[in-house]
Amino acid sequence: MKSIKIIIIPLLLISALLLTTNCLAFSVTGDISSFGTRVYGAAPQNNLVVWIALIIKALFGFLGVLFFALIVYGGFMYMTSMGKDEQIKKAKNIIITAVIGLAIILLSYAIATYIMNLLMSSMGGGGGDTGDANVQIQ
Repeated sequence: MKSIKIIIIPLLLISALLLTTNCLAFSVTGDISSFGTRVYGAAPQNNLVVWIALIIKALFGFLGVLFFALIVYGGFMYMTSMGKDEQIKKAKNIIITAVIGLAIILLSYAIATYIMNLLMSSMGGGGGDTGDANVQIQ
């Protein structure tokens, strides 16, 4: 088993380096200081709705990671229970409640995102001139 790991791990690392592809990049010439506002419109920076949306997004991200860690912890407990019924029951309970919690977090994130998009669209904004960004492919 150890010799297989010694062979497979370097092969995976080498193949990851060799299988990369070239990326065609754009060369931007000229003044691009107003590019974002010309394309997307000026975004309100100190708007209360924007701050609430950012806080909610960060909170849901943290809670999603927390519930995922609980699922991993429950799986670890299940795998290391060694046939003990009480520990298996406890691990299954942790996994089930964590999956339910993760589903609730994902649904509430979807609902909150929908509501925030409705609030942002009711405030207007965006839709500015797209203009010429003076982009050349080289």
